[in-house]
Amino acid sequence: MAIKAKKTDKAVLKTRIKEFDPYMDCKLLVETDIRYPEVFLPKTEMPGPIQPKIRMPGRMISIYYNSAAEKYLDYAKNEVYPAARDSYLRLKAENKTHRFTPYTVQQKYTVTFNRFPYLSTVTNRISYVGGANNITAVLPDTFNTFSGRKLTLNDFFTSLKYQDIIFMTIEEEIAKNKNDYFPDYQSNLRKYFDISHFSLTEKGFTIHYPRYTIAPGSSGDLAFLVPYSFLAKFLTKPMP
Repeated sequence: MAIKAKKTDKAVLKTRIKEFDPYMDCKLLVETDIRYPEVFLPKTEMPGPIQPKIRMPGRMISIYYNSAAEKYLDYAKNEVYPAARDSYLRLKAENKTHRFTPYTVQQKYTVTFNRFPYLSTVTNRISYVGGANNITAVLPDTFNTFSGRKLTLNDFFTSLKYQDIIFMTIEEEIAKNKNDYFPDYQSNLRKYFDISHFSLTEKGFTIHYPRYTIAPGSSGDLAFLVPYSFLAKFLTKPMP
C-alpha cells in the first residue's frame, strides 16, 4: 500500500544559535553568532505500524544542520580563537590593545523553498580573522522532507542531459557581462559544477559557484537561476 502525505505540508523551522565568547583582560576576542534551523515536520497521514516514525525525517534533517553548526563552532574555538589571542597578545606587548578588533564568526540561513516534499535553504558564513578581507562561504542544502534524505540535482532528472541546458543558460547570462568573469569561464563552469551545490526557489533551480571558481574574488559567490520550464522535459515530475 502506498504511503501518501498531504502535499500542503510545510516544514516548520525554528532558529537555534551557537555562541562562543572568549575574553582576555575583559576584552572580547572572538564574537560568534551561528544560526541554524531545527526542523519540525507536520504530521502526515500514515498507516498504523509506522505511525511512531512520522517525525524521523525532521529529526534527521535537524541533526545534519546541528552537526554542521557544531563543526563551524569548533572552527571558531580551535582556529579563530588562537589567532585572535596571538594577535591580542602581540598588541598587548606593545601597549596597543586599543587597536585590537574582535575576530568574528557568523552564520545565517535563508529558506528558499518549503513545500512538500522539498525543503531548501542557503547558509551564508562570514568570518573575520584579521587582515583586510572577510572569509565567506555560501552553502546550499536541499532535502526530501518525506525521507529526510539530502538531495542532489541528479535526483530531479531522468537524464544527465539536463546539465547541458544548465550550462547553456548560465553561459547566456554570463555573456551579458563577459568581462566580469575569467576568460576560461566556459571550462570552469563544468570543472566546478557540483550536483549538490544548488537550491530550489519558486521559479527554478539556483546553481551556486564558490568564489574564485569562475570569476575574480571581488565577484563573491555566484548564483544563477535556471527556470524549471527550461528543464521540463528531463524532470522526473513537474516543479514546483
